[in-house]
Amino acid sequence: MPNPPPAIKGMKPYEVVDRMLSHKHDLLLTNSQMQSLTKLRDQLKKGQPITEPTGRGKPPYDSVVTITTPQQAYARASSYLDGKQQHQCLMLFEKEGVTATPPRQ
Repeated sequence: MPNPPPAIKGMKPYEVVDRMLSHKHDLLLTNSQMQSLTKLRDQLKKGQPITEPTGRGKPPYDSVVTITTPQQAYARASSYLDGKQQHQCLMLFEKEGVTATPPRQ
């Protein structure tokens, strides 16, 4: 898991994912990554818990994860990116020193 940039400290969890989505061209996000990040952002904005598969048993089991901090949101959103995209994202956050909501597009 990548270390989250200090600039996200004052952000709401969904704002972190919004910021990543605003850099879709810089990060060269695929359609699948865009869909996953958009779904994550919408769940965070609505305060919905996130479910994730646990183990390999049958039937598949899910655990519920509640994301309440920007650091958790950054870690979850980064898990959809490859290593190069994670590094690029970190550089973009640090370069901007983002501490507020990104502009609406």
